[in-house]
Amino acid sequence: MELAEETENTERSHTVDSRPITGEARLKTLSDGGGIFLVNDSMEQSVKGYLVGTTEELLTCKMQMDDARYINSPESGTVLHCAMPGESCTYRFEAYYQSSNALPEKLWYIKSPTVVYREQSRDFVRVPAILPMVVRFKNVYGGSREPRETTMVDISGNGICFISPEETEENSPVEIVIPELPGYGELRTTAVVCRCREKKVLNHVVYHVGAMFTDHLVPAEKMKLERALTQLQREYLKRGMGIR
Repeated sequence: MELAEETENTERSHTVDSRPITGEARLKTLSDGGGIFLVNDSMEQSVKGYLVGTTEELLTCKMQMDDARYINSPESGTVLHCAMPGESCTYRFEAYYQSSNALPEKLWYIKSPTVVYREQSRDFVRVPAILPMVVRFKNVYGGSREPRETTMVDISGNGICFISPEETEENSPVEIVIPELPGYGELRTTAVVCRCREKKVLNHVVYHVGAMFTDHLVPAEKMKLERALTQLQREYLKRGMGIR
C-alpha cells in the first residue's frame, strides 16, 4: 500500500526540524525567549507568561493571569507542557512546576528542562501513520450514514488522509474518530473532504480521501495534538523512511 501522496500545489512546503537543544545552547535559547505558554493535563486551556529569569536549575516566569487563577497555581511537581514562539518555529519542552511567589508579583518558578525541542509549524506538514479509524459521512437527506471502519494514511495539524473503498465527493462533511492516536488518545472531530484520488492496490482500486478539519480544537487540545504529531514524526524517522 502506498503511504505517500504527491504534495498539493496549493500547500506550503516546510522542512521538518525537531532537533533537540541541550547544554549551553539550551540555556541561550531559553534566555532569549519572551512569551511562553504553559499547560498541564488538567487545564482546559494554556496560560501565558514571560520568562524573566533563566539559570541552570530554575526558570522564572511572570504570569499573565488574574488573582483568583494565580492563587490556584499547580501543585509542586506538576508536569507542565511549555511552548515558546520563535521566528518561524516553536520551542517546546516539559518541565516541573516548583513554586510561586506571593501576590502581587505573580511569579512561577519552574525547574529548568534538560532538553528543548525546536519545531517548525505543522499546519501543512503531513506525518505518515497507518492507524485504524472510523468515518461517518452525511447522507443526501442531511442525516448521517452508518459509521465505517477504515485506515488513516497520514495526519497534520489541520487535516487527515484516509482510505475509502468508494469515491467521495469534494466538500462532503465527515465525522472522524481515531480511537487511539499515540500521545493523544481518542480524537473526535469533524472535517470536510477537499480531494479524493484513485489508488491502485494490487488488483483492486481504493481512494485516498484528504479532508480538512472544521471542528477547531481548544488551545490545550491543539497543543496536545501537536505533541502527538511530534511523537508520530519521531517514530517515523526512527524507521529510516524520512518525512516528505
